[in-house]
Amino acid sequence: MHFTRLLAPFSVVVLAGCTTLTTPYTRPALPDGPAWSAASATDTTQIAADTWWAAFGDRNLETLIQEVTTRNNDMLAAALRVQRARLQADLASNALFPKLNGTLSTGSSHPLSGSNPSSTSSSSSVGVSYEIDLWGKLAARRDNASFEAQATAADYEAARLATIGLTIETYFRIAHANQALASAESSLAYVRQTQVFVKAQAESGAVSDLELREVEQTVETQLARIAELRQARLVLRNALTVLLNGAPMPVPEPQALPRKRLPVIAAGLPADLLARRPDLRAAEARLRGSLRGVDETTASFYPGISLTGGLGTSSDQLISFISNPVASLGAGVALSFLNLKDMKLIVAVSRTQYEEAVAGFRTALLNAFADVANALGARAAYAEQARRLTNAYTAAQEVERLTEARYRAGAITLRVFLDAQERRRSSEAALADLKLAQLINESTLFRAFGGSTTVEVPPGN
Repeated sequence: MHFTRLLAPFSVVVLAGCTTLTTPYTRPALPDGPAWSAASATDTTQIAADTWWAAFGDRNLETLIQEVTTRNNDMLAAALRVQRARLQADLASNALFPKLNGTLSTGSSHPLSGSNPSSTSSSSSVGVSYEIDLWGKLAARRDNASFEAQATAADYEAARLATIGLTIETYFRIAHANQALASAESSLAYVRQTQVFVKAQAESGAVSDLELREVEQTVETQLARIAELRQARLVLRNALTVLLNGAPMPVPEPQALPRKRLPVIAAGLPADLLARRPDLRAAEARLRGSLRGVDETTASFYPGISLTGGLGTSSDQLISFISNPVASLGAGVALSFLNLKDMKLIVAVSRTQYEEAVAGFRTALLNAFADVANALGARAAYAEQARRLTNAYTAAQEVERLTEARYRAGAITLRVFLDAQERRRSSEAALADLKLAQLINESTLFRAFGGSTTVEVPPGN
């Protein structure tokens, strides 16, 4: 068989314009769940402008978030990764266009005898080179880099969401720590009043040393609790300093958790809000890039033609290729596609990488559904717990009041009264812990939707 016969089919393709190897993208079959519209997945303008944290109604928190998003090192690093990915995408895109190159040389001669004058010479040349993208390899590489740039931009949005979420959580935890510290100091003052009363009774012989030791134990326990709370607050303050990249706290430190009702989630929340999630947008962009990677791998086995010529003149290689593409190909081209076994295996490897990306995308979507379901379920559960714990706290306050009256009347022992105080403190702490959990869960719910403007602040808040 003549070599030209082997290449004959490729000459037909070349002369016909060379259809590129492009696999059309179809979104994989998704697990059962809410619909995800493609239109909303590409609209990121509103997402970036979405200040969902304003639903908490705290101006100081809004100011703090603005400072953190401006200064935070993690966000700066994520922004630099976006810039690098975009530059790499531009490089891949430029490969589709001709490239200029040139040389410049100068020289001089000086005769040793000195009888002849010195002479100088210079030469320059400018050329252009261009790789014909016969099979779409360069286009596939460009598309792959473009999808990676999109995914990296979505990664930045994910980092931004995570940083904002961590800022909100730290802010409310500091508020919770200050509130708990104030409550503990108030309880300490109350217990010390009781201690003074017990000491007066002991001096009159009305009580024994047992009661004195019991109230002393309660005082020391409260002092230890205060030290623990102060250390916890210090850790939170340091965490906020890291978020602010070393800058001081730009707003007054919150002293208590907000008492406002939580925002109302609008009825009929569209399921395609999940398309706003940056992690899902990044996963799908990388999925599409992986598919184009399969095309690039396949196209890399087919012969490539690089043409060069002087600027402003016709390239001999170009003229030769147009007039006789078979001869041009046969002159010296690496025919990697002849190694069919290796070609099939390598393409199969690339295909499995794409299928792995499909599985990863489906997992990301399922995790998104689970995040929303968990946060919504916790929202309802916390609301029920809040009602119960509020009732329990009210009852504990009343028990403490009645127990104190009975103790002062001598009807019960000091231990019963101290136990009633501890139950009231525990109920108060449990209610504050639940309020903190509600606020953090609310932030988690907003972030599960990728940030949401579909909330309404209840009137009167």
